[in-house]
Amino acid sequence: MDNNKVLGIIIVFICLLVFFNINSKSETDKNTPSKTVAGSTQTQTSRPAEKQPTKTEPATTVQDDSAKIARLDSLARSILLEAEKRNTAGMQPYFQQMQQEGVTQVSQPQVAAKATPTCQPIRMELEKGHVISGSVCARMLYVYNGKEHYVGYCRP
Repeated sequence: MDNNKVLGIIIVFICLLVFFNINSKSETDKNTPSKTVAGSTQTQTSRPAEKQPTKTEPATTVQDDSAKIARLDSLARSILLEAEKRNTAGMQPYFQQMQQEGVTQVSQPQVAAKATPTCQPIRMELEKGHVISGSVCARMLYVYNGKEHYVGYCRP
């Protein structure tokens, strides 16, 4: 072999060794977090095979939010039922309850009914891609914690 080929093979071999050495160090650093023991300056490293206990957030906040949203949806449906009866005075207590629950914005309820039984069913879009239809439809929107919530129904 000529000297240039031997030198090239040696350089490639050294580069591969350096590359694998760097990768193996970075993987072990990721798998072995160091912990400081209280009252000392020594650090302990855990082995990758040991399982560290993980702390999880309590799920009560998610359950509380879903329960609150269900309550707000129920209040919104009550508003829609009063709007269908054209009872604006009956809607006011529900609007006030929603504001007390933390709703920041409420849209005006929309109610639509078929003019005659032979007309096509009414179609309303609640959210993007979610369409409801029927002979009498009502919908509204409220904002809770910065997120929009659509509520609506249709009767056959």
